[in-house]
Amino acid sequence: EREGITVTAKEYLGQVETLNRRIKQAEEQIRNIKIMATSAGAIRYDKDIVQSTPTNDSFANYMIRLEKAEAKYRNLIMRLLDLRMKIEDQLRNLMPGLYADVLYMRWIECKKLEVVADELNYSYEYMRQVHGRALQAFARKYLDDNC
Repeated sequence: EREGITVTAKEYLGQVETLNRRIKQAEEQIRNIKIMATSAGAIRYDKDIVQSTPTNDSFANYMIRLEKAEAKYRNLIMRLLDLRMKIEDQLRNLMPGLYADVLYMRWIECKKLEVVADELNYSYEYMRQVHGRALQAFARKYLDDNC
């Protein structure tokens, strides 16, 4: 529960997928900053006047942006690692084992339920039922009283 708001098992477990997506976005941002900093447009060779103060598009400003983006990226990685460790511990304590396997594959490995069903050799419809029961069991054990 967050500030009086009840979190569902899907929302709680879905944080892993959200953080993975945010990490990919941060990686893309870092890549773009590096490209911009090393491109010809980052250094203005067309200026006739020498300035004593750096321009807004100077290499130093790109490096400042890069450091901020990399710090954000490291923070997201640490948050993801902490969350994964917590959820993995919770899943190890969840019974029966099939529930933990299904939730791990779906929410930690970010696989679609169809893929989980195929890999575990169950029908998709049966896997949907197991997944629903596993979410309920997870919520009862970890989210109803505390999160």
